[in-house]
Amino acid sequence: YRGERWAGSAFDLMGDSDLLSLTQPDLVRQIHRDYLDAGADIVTTVTADKRNAVILTPPMIAPGMHINGVGGDCPGKTELHADVLRLPDMRVVVEFEPQSRIEGEIQQMPADYPVIELAQVLRGEVVARRSASDITLFDSVGFALEDYSALRFLRALISQQRLGRRDLDLVPVLEKVMQTNRPLL
Repeated sequence: YRGERWAGSAFDLMGDSDLLSLTQPDLVRQIHRDYLDAGADIVTTVTADKRNAVILTPPMIAPGMHINGVGGDCPGKTELHADVLRLPDMRVVVEFEPQSRIEGEIQQMPADYPVIELAQVLRGEVVARRSASDITLFDSVGFALEDYSALRFLRALISQQRLGRRDLDLVPVLEKVMQTNRPLL
């Protein structure tokens, strides 16, 4: 699991999928293939590398699948092969179209590539999935206003004591995590 490079690490690295990706990439690929072959309905891609990394290709996609594409978050970085976006039943939902055209998966596509903004879906103006065979992609690039809104909502719930009386700790203290001797993931 640790590979040669991390064999002597003092930390418990079991469960650290980033490490497993580095030390056993063929095993990770096989695990992904097994999940897709078993008929995974929802696939989420979340790579941290700041470069293009093809994670999904058209043969991996099945009718009715939903993809959360989260890792394409800067210009030049994508996770889906462009042909995935060209699949006939593909429906793409984005947070904010101008930003997604620069940073998201759709940066690979022409400027007139059709997308649906998440706000349109939430307002009931557009249906993201029209049929059971539609393949849907949420092309998420990270939108600070959404994060801020979610934090304000959580704070309001706590203020109203609808979540009970508890501290809201959103940022873990690394030293505390390491002291628990648990894996980071």
